[in-house]
Amino acid sequence: MIQSSHKSFQNKAEYSEEINSVLREIEKHINNDDLYNAVILANSSLKKYLDPLPFYSLLTKIFFAYGNAFWNDSVTELYKKLPGNIFSKCTYAKLCLEEKKLNEISKIFDNKYELRLLYPNQEYFDQHEIYVFYLVMAQYFSLLRDFEKAEKYLKFLESTFVCDAGISGVRRTFDRLSLYSYCEKTCEEISDVRFALNKKFLCLQAASKVIKNYEQTAPILLSILDDVLNKYKNKSTLDYIDFGRIDYILSLYLLAGFREQRAFPYIIRFLYLPSKIFGELLENIITESLSRMLISTYNGDIDQLKSVIENETLDSWARHAALKSLVGIFASNMISRKDLIGYFKRLYNLGFVKDRNTAYSFFSLACDIHPNELRSEIDDVVKNFYDEFGVTPEILEKVSKLSVENCLKLYVYSGTYYKPISNHVFEEMLWMNCFDFNEYIEIFSHIGRNELCPCGSCQKYKKCCIQKNIFDKIRTYA
Repeated sequence: MIQSSHKSFQNKAEYSEEINSVLREIEKHINNDDLYNAVILANSSLKKYLDPLPFYSLLTKIFFAYGNAFWNDSVTELYKKLPGNIFSKCTYAKLCLEEKKLNEISKIFDNKYELRLLYPNQEYFDQHEIYVFYLVMAQYFSLLRDFEKAEKYLKFLESTFVCDAGISGVRRTFDRLSLYSYCEKTCEEISDVRFALNKKFLCLQAASKVIKNYEQTAPILLSILDDVLNKYKNKSTLDYIDFGRIDYILSLYLLAGFREQRAFPYIIRFLYLPSKIFGELLENIITESLSRMLISTYNGDIDQLKSVIENETLDSWARHAALKSLVGIFASNMISRKDLIGYFKRLYNLGFVKDRNTAYSFFSLACDIHPNELRSEIDDVVKNFYDEFGVTPEILEKVSKLSVENCLKLYVYSGTYYKPISNHVFEEMLWMNCFDFNEYIEIFSHIGRNELCPCGSCQKYKKCCIQKNIFDKIRTYA
């Protein structure tokens, strides 16, 4: 049984001035992305002061910090310099999990997935050490689909650290991947992929079948997009029956995950839909995923993107997605930065910036690719639209002082903002309600035999999913 030398995560209200001074110094190192010296100072303080709790708290803060490109480099450097430190190991492992480098985890922990095996000479482990280690293990084995081991770590965490947001996040991932794994094993039960993709409690099996048989099912996905586009190209409002429809969203993700260039003109057609329909059909994917879908399916026809960007009649978010995808296409080395800068200049001269939305779009994307060559255009945007979106000169100066290489590294190449949809397509879609494991349990637990089946078949539950034992299968699998 793992023992802990400290019983609480709670910080004390006050520390001595000496300790506060050390804490401020550690914070300064963290804020400067100097993780190595932050960890060295925290570790030495753990041995020096009677109450190590504030120093463990700062080490845990490093573990939970959001990573940008510089931070990620600093995490990697920290692990190289301190490969034996538990916080160094776990922070680097967390970075590898975020980047889907699962093979690295066994190397980091030398195939030892218990603290006692990893540190046989250490008698006690602080709760912060236990917490970060078990959290990494729970996430790692969830992603490996080894749910039995992941559940062991999660149960320990949930019984020891109650109502913790970090644990809840890993639990949600575990639940949804468990549900996906169930669907993957039962996907051959689906005979009509097109029908099932739009039925909430069948769509996951259908999506699993698409992944297993992509070449045969891709035309079905493209035809779903075509049907939606033809239905709404001349309409101004969404039909009531299509509220909550999910088949075309799943199709977009699946096609993008497989880098399907045949999907590119269909996505372009979505951008040409009337503004209200465009927003209602794609509301949940417009800001983050839509541009990444364009990058994923890009077929080399850059003129189609430019036509959208320069069309003043289209929705401003559609134009932003197209312009943002151009930056992503540059990040994927499909166009040069010189050509991209030249297009931004041409776009500004064409009068692209006319309101708050286009001003923000131009400003934010131009700064991401480094503002110096577009400085006169950006200065005009800031001057004319400062009150609209609150850009301060200080922000612009801070970005301008970066080298082009560091600016691109920080704002373009890091994270997923300008990257294609991952080929781990189910993990891209985990945010969707159809992956909500608890909702499956909740709805099927309370549905009456004579009520309409929640799968959308328009039959009574007793004549539909109750006969297929869907709820019992899901509950048993859980």
